[in-house]
Formats: sequence, C-alpha cells, structure tokens
Amino acid sequence: MLAQGIRLADRYAVRDRISYGGETVSRAYDMKTERFVLVRTVTNVRDSELLLRVRALSTVEGSHIQAVLDAAVYDGTLYAVCDDVKGASMRSAFLMHGHYEEKEVLRWARGIAKALSTLHGRRYPIAHGRVDMAHILIDPVKSSARLVNYDIQEAVRLQDESKAEEASWQKNKRFYQRRRETFVSEANAEAFARDIRAFGEVMYELLTGKKPASPHEPLRECLPEMSEPFANVIENCLADDARGYRSGLELSDALRHLYREDSQYKRYRRESHKRMMAGLACIAAGAVFVGAGFFVRSYGKYARYTKLVESVRAAEDSDTPEKNMVFIEEAKALLPGKLYAYVLEMENLYERGEYRAVVDCGKAVKRNRQIEASAENAALRSEMFFTWGNAEFELGDYKEADKAFSDAVYYMPEDAENLYVRTLRDEAVSLIRDGRPEEADPLTAELTKHQAGKSVIPYVSAETAYMQGEYEKAMTLYMEAAEVGEPDMTRRSVLMISKLYGISGETEKRINFLTEQVRSADGRFYLTLVSELADVWTERADAEKNVTKKASYMRTAYKQYMTLKDEGSASAHTLDRLAYISETLGDYNAAADFVSELTRNYPEDYRGFKRKAFLEAAIEEERQESERTYDEFRDAYNRANALFSSSGNLADDEMLKLRELHEKLRKGGWFG
Repeated sequence: MLAQGIRLADRYAVRDRISYGGETVSRAYDMKTERFVLVRTVTNVRDSELLLRVRALSTVEGSHIQAVLDAAVYDGTLYAVCDDVKGASMRSAFLMHGHYEEKEVLRWARGIAKALSTLHGRRYPIAHGRVDMAHILIDPVKSSARLVNYDIQEAVRLQDESKAEEASWQKNKRFYQRRRETFVSEANAEAFARDIRAFGEVMYELLTGKKPASPHEPLRECLPEMSEPFANVIENCLADDARGYRSGLELSDALRHLYREDSQYKRYRRESHKRMMAGLACIAAGAVFVGAGFFVRSYGKYARYTKLVESVRAAEDSDTPEKNMVFIEEAKALLPGKLYAYVLEMENLYERGEYRAVVDCGKAVKRNRQIEASAENAALRSEMFFTWGNAEFELGDYKEADKAFSDAVYYMPEDAENLYVRTLRDEAVSLIRDGRPEEADPLTAELTKHQAGKSVIPYVSAETAYMQGEYEKAMTLYMEAAEVGEPDMTRRSVLMISKLYGISGETEKRINFLTEQVRSADGRFYLTLVSELADVWTERADAEKNVTKKASYMRTAYKQYMTLKDEGSASAHTLDRLAYISETLGDYNAAADFVSELTRNYPEDYRGFKRKAFLEAAIEEERQESERTYDEFRDAYNRANALFSSSGNLADDEMLKLRELHEKLRKGGWFG
C-alpha cells in the first residue's frame, strides 16, 4: 500500500488509507482538479501498454457506476485513480436492517441494472465482476444505489478479447455495422451471466433476508404479497435456462417495463391479438371504401410535402437559407411524422453555422416517437446522425460526435460508399481528438481498404500528429489533405493550417495564407475564412506596440468584419469585434451603435453587455472626475457578469479585466 505523503504522477497526493466497498484503498488529493479521489492497486506493471489500457477505462460514464479517472505507476505497481463516491456499504446497512420493502429494493435494482447496462453496453463491453452488497454504496441523501470497485484487470482483459473478436467479426459482416443490442460474444457472455446472477442473488437476499439456495425457494412463495412482475425478473436472473438475461441492457429494459412480466398482461396480449385478427377481417371491406376517400384527401398533402422538400434539396448549394427554412417549416406542419424535413432542417442549420441548434433538433427527433422509423428511412437517419456528429465535432464535444457517427454507420445503406468513408474518417478524427487513438486504429485500417482512403489518410494522420504535438508533421499532412478538394475536409484542414501558423507565431504567413484562401473560397466557407482573417488582424493589432501600425491593423480588421456584416453574417462575435475596434479607435458613437445592435439581437449573450460596460467606462474616463457617475457601467457590468456566470465560458480574459475594473471602482467609492 502507498504511504502517506507519496505523490503519484506529480499530481495525486496520498493522504490516508480507508476501507471502501470491501477493499482497502488510499484516499488522495488531486491537485489539478482540487478534489479528493481514491487510489486502488491494480497489479505489478509488466506491460507498458497496460497503463494506457487502464486509462482507456476513463471513458466509462454513468450516474450509477464509479468512474476510473486515471492510472499511475509507483515503484513498479500500477494504481487506478477512481472517483470518491460517497455513501454507506449496502452490506453494513443490510446487517443492521435485515431486509427491505419491495419499493425500496426496486429503486436500488433499477440503479444497479443501469450501471450494468452502462458497462455491458459499451462498444468494447466489460463486466463488473464483483456484484455483491460489499460493492454497492447507498447514497445517504438520495437513497440511490451505485456500483463501485469493479474488477479493473478483468475489464481490461474483456476489452482486449472484445477487440480481437470484433476483428474476426468484420470478416463476415460489414465493418462496424453492429447490432443495436449488445454484442454478446464468447469473450463476455460468461462474465455477463455472472453479473446478472449475482444481481439476482443480491436482490433475493435484500427482499427475504437470506441468500438463495440451490435450488432456491421461489420468491412468490417466500413473499406471497410481492408483485409478480418484479419477482419474475429476479427469478429470470437466477435461472440457468433461456429465461436469463444476456446482458445488463436486457435486465435494465425489463425493469423499466415490468408490466411485460405480468401473467395477466401476457394473457391479455394473446387474446387481444386473436380479437384483432378477427376484427381486421370484418373491417377490411369497409376500409377499402373509406381508404379511397382518405387517399384523395391525403394525396394533396403528400404532393405539396414532396414539392417542398425537393425544392429545399435542389437549393442546398444556393445562398437562400432563410427561404429554405420557410419551406422546411411548412413541410413539417403538413406531415409532422415524416423524417425528411427534419433532416433537411439539420443540414440547413449546419450550413448556417448554428451547430447547437443542429444538436437540439437531433435530440428532439430522437425523443419524438411519432416520427416514422421504418426501414425505408434508414438512409435518412444515417444522414441525420452524420450531420449531428459534425455539429458535435464543431462544438468540440468529440465523445458525442463519436456516438453520432457510430449511429450514422449503423443506419447507412450498402451503396452509400462516399458517405461511409466520410463518416468513418470523421469518427476516427473524433476519437483521436477525444484522446482515444487506439480506438481509431481499426477505423483507419478500414479506410485504407477504400480508394478514397488514399485521400483521407493524410487528414487522419495530420490529426494524430497534431494531438501528439508534432506540429511540423501535422502542417505538411494538412497541406496534403487540403489539396484533395473534398469540401469539408479541405475546410477543416485550411483552418487547422491557420491555427498551426498561430501556434508557431508566424502571423505574417498566417495572414498571407488566409488571404490567398479567401480569394478562392465561396459560400459559407468564404465567410468563415473572412472571420478568421479578421480575428488574426485584431490579434496582431492587440500585440502591436507602435500606435500607428496598431491603428492600421485595426482598420484592416474592421473592413473584414464589415464584409461579414454586409454579407448578412452579423453574428454576436462580429458585432462585438466591430464595437471593440470602434471603441479602441475612439469612435464611441459607432461603438454604441454596434453595442445596441448586439444587445438587441442577442439579449442573452454576455458579450454585448460586457462591451457596453467597457464603452461606458471609457466614456466616463474622458469626463471630469466631478461629472462621472458610472451608473450605466454598473448596470451593464451586473448584467454581463450574471450572463457570463451562467454561460459555462470561464476562459474570457476580458471578463476578468472587467471584474478587476469593477472592483477598482467599487473600492474607489463610485457605487455608493
């Protein structure tokens, strides 16, 4: 065990030893995140890759499972750094209480089943391996259950075996187009079965106060008043035949829909099916006549809907996004249950750069059960998830982007070769950006099998080099990828080249590169490059000491931002920068106009009120001290600070300067 005072990975300061979930572990303080964590011994280090494989378990996320946060080595021993979950052991609570009521046990059962569903439902599934009362904690406030201390060595082993089995599975099935249910392979079926049976044994003991014997007394005989559906679920967990659940996903689904296990419900379903078949025969003749009239009335709707969506699809490359949205809204109102219009809406929003709106629309479609999900819509759903994944990528949420791209491949038809390659490419890059390059390797291998892979691989390799800090290599590869001509890959490569010039401090080369790219770009990408170029000129001006050059750079940036505004792209960022430059150049009237437009068009964006506060402070500074009030500054600051605190953006240096200015004025007695 680790002695007190030892520091792991120059980050985790070990404090003391504790007994936790039936295991002796060390508590440590994470100096980076400023919170306490738990450190568990894994094994003696023999394989250098084992450290990375344990760290890969940090992708396991769930509200009912303890998270592995990191891994570290000390004196030849590998340690796993885990979340410090609060709560009392279910074993100690059970010893004091004896047994529990069905309602409380059911709540715990659903939480534990959700944890098993999280573990078993991963792309490379893992098992808990230690499901018992000692490894279940009860939250003292919420009274919810959480699984802790899963077997990390077993988890690593199962992941390795699952990867190997998936590789062989690819030989006879289309790559990565796996089933929606858990891939219960030979590698994990036995481990899953142990988890499920152990779950059943825990539930049985909680309800009856005794462990189940072999053979055990049925729950309904021990507890005649117990509900039949919940009892049947537990009996299925303890069964050795086909009634047992194959994974935590099936168990969690059964607990969410307990009514399916009720004998009366099953009997009702059988009888209602017979009645339905007889009824269908009776109404078939009448339906012919009614259907004819319905067809006549509905045909007009379908014809109009088809005309609208085809008009939007035909105008995708045109510069009429507002007109397209009018058509899309009308189509959705005509037939709200059809998917096509929603997919077009997401694509249209993406082209306009409204990435958060794309994600919100995708989530709404997934929640809406009225939207058709027939097999004919598989291609549309594939397009929807592809657009969704790209929006998540632009927002920087690479984990969610990976999930969306995975769903896109699942629904993708066999003949969508181009979209298939693009989706695999973007998922591989998402995994690389998320710090999981080993999971991107099989996707890269699949890309090399396609002719298009020759043009894609430089881009994927560039992302890998960038994440590893090999910027010169990344620059060369991005240059190669940008010349391919595939639109979205070229766009990303050009922006990354610009970013790399910025990292290396080569501002002049960056400006020349962007200026050249602007000349040949069009559409939305043209506006993106103009915005990037304007930002670079502003950064150059801010860094310039010479007053004359500084003003010249500011005016150049101003022209670029005005180009965006004139093109109808007056985003919050554009208006904020125009106001900032106008204020810096001393044109307070123009700055006030831009601030007014910014706060009017984006009332929930803190940047408008931040800029207003700076402007009011600058105006007051030019007045005689006896004439200053700072009332307008104070009101704008309070609004900006409130919106900033709720925005989730904690990296705005200007807001920090504004807070310092506010504190200076407060101490100076300007606010009464």
